[in-house]
Amino acid sequence: MGCLSQVEDGIFHLEDPTGSMRIDLTAAAATSGMFCENCVVIATGEVRKTDGIFEVSALGHPPAETRRKTLEATNATDFMGAAQGGKHVALRPRDL
Repeated sequence: MGCLSQVEDGIFHLEDPTGSMRIDLTAAAATSGMFCENCVVIATGEVRKTDGIFEVSALGHPPAETRRKTLEATNATDFMGAAQGGKHVALRPRDL
């Protein structure tokens, strides 16, 4: 599971907090949904021994869950970097 990114035109990578891996999507079977850069995906496949590229056999989206379940599972991790200098900075629509 990771974030789909395109480092160069036509060269895709799967990124997570630990790093980035080049992927080959030419043989991937996609599930329903829209896939674009920076979306979180679940990819299955194998790393080719010849060049170390992850050859994706199927690409899908993670299952949907409620906000409460996500917060419980991630311990309220600040994925967007809103906490700055030890203070939590959050803008709500009513504050704009």
